[in-house]
Amino acid sequence: MKHFGKSAIAMLLVLVFMVGLIPTSAFASEPEAAEAHTEHSWDDWVVTEEPSCTEAGSKTRSCTACGETETAAIPAAGHSWGDWDVTAEATCTEAGSKTRSCTACGETETAAIPAAGHSWGDWDVTAEATCTEAGSKTRSCTACGETE
Repeated sequence: MKHFGKSAIAMLLVLVFMVGLIPTSAFASEPEAAEAHTEHSWDDWVVTEEPSCTEAGSKTRSCTACGETETAAIPAAGHSWGDWDVTAEATCTEAGSKTRSCTACGETETAAIPAAGHSWGDWDVTAEATCTEAGSKTRSCTACGETE
């Protein structure tokens, strides 16, 4: 170090010190651009599973900017019942039944038709009462003909 003077060494030390203070980002070829957050730009919903009468379905959509996907449930549709068909008529004393079907999935439902009960007519005197004998009377069901 004889050939260098004290001032040259001092200058070299100052230069090294100054270079150490410069942030490394100053040497980058291009400054990094900060990403701005934007709202998603969703495309249309696509049904991925159709709902049935009793089970939910699903639908999906994607963001056209970032590719993120979103999935949502589609509620079950519920049955679309047709009209009731009487499969067994109710009588005065016996219950009947009726059936209907879902027009979408074909599931059937059966329900009871309550027994109607008798529709009694007027009493008819069949024997007049006397002083010593009781009389009698009858009536008939207007629907089935049963008498009492």
